[in-house]
Amino acid sequence: MAKRPWYLTTLLVLIIIFYGLGALLTSILPLIAANVLKVDFPMWYIVSSLVVLIIGIVGAVLVFKWKKMGVYLLTATALLSIALDYAGSPAQLGIMSIIMSFLPPALVYLSMKPAWQQYK
Repeated sequence: MAKRPWYLTTLLVLIIIFYGLGALLTSILPLIAANVLKVDFPMWYIVSSLVVLIIGIVGAVLVFKWKKMGVYLLTATALLSIALDYAGSPAQLGIMSIIMSFLPPALVYLSMKPAWQQYK
C-alpha cells in the first residue's frame, strides 16, 4: 500500500480538529446565543448539527484507514449541513455556507485522487 501524502494527512487532522471544535461549540453556543444575543436555536437543529459533525469525524477517520466510504460520508455531511442551515438556522448564511460545506470533501477527494484505486 502506498504512503498517504502529507497534505492529505494534514487536511484530515484539520478536519477532525475543526469538526470536533464545531461539535463542542454547537453544544455550548446555543446557550450563549439564547442569553446574550436573544437568538433561539431549535433543539432538533442542535442535535442534528452534532450528529452531522460526528459523521464528519467518522468520515475523516475512515479516510485515514484507506476507506472510500470516508469521502462519501464527508460529502453527506456537506449536503446535510447545507440542508440544516436552510431548514433551521436563525442566521441564514447563504453561498459562503455552501462553499465552506463542500470545501473539506472536495479537498480530501482531490488529495486522494492519485491513489483512489488503493482505497477500499
